[in-house]
Formats: sequence, structure tokens, C-alpha cells
Amino acid sequence: VLLVFEAIGVGATHGAQPREEQPMGKHVLGHLALATVPALIMLTAMTASPAAAVVNIDACQTLDTFGETYRVTQDLSSCGTDCLVVANDRITIDLQGHQIFDGCGFPFAAGITDAGIARDGITVKSGTASLYFFGIDLRASRRTTVRNVTASANFTGIAVGSQSLVKDCHVHGNFLVGIEGGDRVQVEGCNVSLNAGFG
Repeated sequence: VLLVFEAIGVGATHGAQPREEQPMGKHVLGHLALATVPALIMLTAMTASPAAAVVNIDACQTLDTFGETYRVTQDLSSCGTDCLVVANDRITIDLQGHQIFDGCGFPFAAGITDAGIARDGITVKSGTASLYFFGIDLRASRRTTVRNVTASANFTGIAVGSQSLVKDCHVHGNFLVGIEGGDRVQVEGCNVSLNAGFG
């Protein structure tokens, strides 16, 4: 019993000197902390979202990288086919003042489209879409933002899905509909005029 008490640092009896208490708890906690820090660093690196990249584009194509910003560097045209197809979430298309148009006079496609597949958090800004069936067709997607875009001479200028925002746009001279939206769509500061069907 005496040996057990001495081993756990309680003290000795019969005149023996008490054994000096060993700070085992502090050593254990120190080793645990040292082992935990690298693990936390690794976990943070694995779970951190990568920084969104910016890619310049100069041709019609499919945009399929999550969270990427695509900057259009020149006017784009297609011939009876969709020009820019959004194929992932949280993509930004910055037209940088350029226009997208159908150069063949076949208004059967869209300038910018989600191809009928639901996407989330798409942004289109600062340019023109014309001579398509849909200038911008993001009806299947939600939480879309279309800002500072001109849509003219299409059958439908701008079409967005639910919970979307269309702001500071010029939508005029379209043959059917100017702006088409799903549930809880906000339209702010837009100039909508001379559309043959609904504004």
C-alpha cells in the first residue's frame, strides 16, 4: 500500500520523506497540444475554399468551373447555337462592355443559358445580348443577378428563375417579352420599352 501511495504522489509514512510530485498532467497536455496543432493546420488547408479565379474568354463556350469569374475580352457571336452555357454554380460572367449576338439571323438559341439545368448564384453583368430567342435564359436557375445588361432584338430579352435580381438593365425592342421571372424576382432601375409582348 505504501508503494502505491508513493507512486501516485500521495506521500510516505513511517518517517519516510514524501516523493516530489511529478507534473504528469502538464506533460500530457503539452504533448497533446503539440500533436493537435499540425492536425488543425492540415484540416484547415483541406476545408478552405479555393480562391475564385479570373479567366479571360474570347469565344463562345461552356463555363463549368465552380465559383469562377469569366471576363469576355471581345464581341462574341454564334450561328444558331447557344453562345455561353453556364454549367456550374456561383459563376460570374463579366461582359466588360462587349456584346453577344447571333451572327446568322437564326433566333433559335440563347446568348447566355443554363441549358435548362438548375444552377445557383449566377451573375451576368456589363454587356449586350441580341438577336437570340433568349438574350439571357437562366430560367432554371435561382438567385441569379443580371446587372447593367442591354437585351434587345431578341424574342425574349432576359429570363431568370426564382429569387433573382435584374438591376440597371436596358431591355427594349424584343419581339415577345422584355423581362421574364420566376417567384420572388426583383427588377430595379431597368429601362423596359418597345417590347412587342409583355414588358
